[in-house]
Amino acid sequence: MGGGDTSKLRDIIQDSKHKKHDILLLQETHSKTDHEIKDAIAYACHQVYESINTDNPNKGGVAIINLNPAIDMKLKTTDANTSWYNRVPVRARNGIENDSVHGKWIHTTFKHCNTMVNLVNIYAPNKEKARKYFFRSIRTRWVRQRNLIIG
Repeated sequence: MGGGDTSKLRDIIQDSKHKKHDILLLQETHSKTDHEIKDAIAYACHQVYESINTDNPNKGGVAIINLNPAIDMKLKTTDANTSWYNRVPVRARNGIENDSVHGKWIHTTFKHCNTMVNLVNIYAPNKEKARKYFFRSIRTRWVRQRNLIIG
């Protein structure tokens, strides 16, 4: 999204409803609070889950938006209490922004055809060095999850 002003968000929701999308995965929301997107589009959505970058709201942020009331989605977890940056060796931290650590992923679940589905939305760092350590830190996080969709 590159930061979600209200009009951009409303356009995305309106277009998605017109195209009959059920679930949206947003990256780079730049939300300042955990309910910024939810508050902006509450009138149009069934459920909204967000993970924000608490260190710098001008970077990162992910959201999963459920537009379909027939889908009962549950928040499983976010990266709020984890830090992939802590796994970067101190000598390798040069060039990796430590204020871009949070708001990188969110995990929800929902039932589809009597099967539990795990839905993960990831917004990885854009710099190659940071991305390498980020993916190393999460590579086994969902290894035991069945019916996994990662966006």
